[in-house]
Order: sequence, then C-alpha cells, then structure tokens
Amino acid sequence: MPGGFGHFGFGGSGAWADPLHELSVAFTCNRVAGTPFADMRMLRIGASAVRCASRH
Repeated sequence: MPGGFGHFGFGGSGAWADPLHELSVAFTCNRVAGTPFADMRMLRIGASAVRCASRH
C-alpha cells in the first residue's frame, strides 16, 4: 500500500490508513490475542475493508 501508514500495538490493537483510496481501518480489543507482531483478526478485517471499498 504505497503512501499508507499505520501502527499496531502489542495487545492486538492497530490502525492503518490509505490516503490514496481514502480508506482507514482501526481495531481495538480488551485483551491480548495473537502474537506481538500480528493479530490475524486485524489482517482479516483490513482485507475485508479493502475488498468492500474496491467495490464502490
């Protein structure tokens, strides 16, 4: 995602933005899940958001 940026925390929370496509996604959770480097839920939510946005 050229031009995109984001930040992901240890507990699985994270957010990213793609200014070119005017799309942003954020995810927060109440407990630690996944690994310190990735939470599969955030990856799935982000991929779904990109698919939905590309339809419109």
